Amino acid sequence: MTMTRIPHSVSFTFNPLVDFNITIFYFATELASCMFTSVYPEIYMRRKIPFQKRLSWNFYQPSGTGIDLGFFEMDNL
Repeated sequence: MTMTRIPHSVSFTFNPLVDFNITIFYFATELASCMFTSVYPEIYMRRKIPFQKRLSWNFYQPSGTGIDLGFFEMDNL
């Protein structure tokens, strides 16, 4: 039997007061001065998503850019 894996993605609603970018990091480590790096860069390529100042933005991670948690054994998550 083949199991279909569904990638997990991020979504939320927000109200930015200034123009900005969102960058999603999966399995990241924080470095000095609030910088982040991916622990597994081969499984997810980060990308910046720009937003403009506006009320009630709904963010839905673009289709095909989620993370497949089936990459890991359950005990390692």
